[in-house]
Amino acid sequence: MDNTQNNVISLLDASGKSDAEIEKDLHLPRSTVYDWRNGRSKSYKKYISEIAAYFNVTTDYLLGNAPQEPAADQPTDLERILEKESTLAFHGTPLNDDDRAKVLKAIKFAMDLENKK
Repeated sequence: MDNTQNNVISLLDASGKSDAEIEKDLHLPRSTVYDWRNGRSKSYKKYISEIAAYFNVTTDYLLGNAPQEPAADQPTDLERILEKESTLAFHGTPLNDDDRAKVLKAIKFAMDLENKK
């Protein structure tokens, strides 16, 4: 197993998410993560940037060229938080799936308005 594969698998394990969740989040074909874990595929090399952004680490870390540190220049994707985080609340009231979708739609609308200026 190479450094990159070790680093990817360590992040997968530490995430606490199922392989299916990660595949869905990263838009990967079914069984891709399973194949990475078992050395059946090294296709993770094609997804280094996406994996780094998803786990908030640098590509240098994934490639074994730097110690693990969150990527300072890679902010957490708000859309991913709104779509996936199950413990969000507003004024103490938990947000359900519909609420999160509405918040995301409102943010996108505001961003579109701002970009048209």
